[in-house]
Amino acid sequence: MYGWIALLAKGEHQIEEMIHLGYPVYLLTFLGIGRILGAIAIVILRFPRLKEWA
Repeated sequence: MYGWIALLAKGEHQIEEMIHLGYPVYLLTFLGIGRILGAIAIVILRFPRLKEWA
């Protein structure tokens, strides 16, 4: 399964890891969206600075 799908679906393993690390579970949504946006930034060739940050 892709990493961003697992984060957005809030799989059981991801929830356990977030609780173990002491982070709130709602952070999984932000991490999943960030991965999607990062992948889009890498694919788009128009913004080299944004691609570097991703």
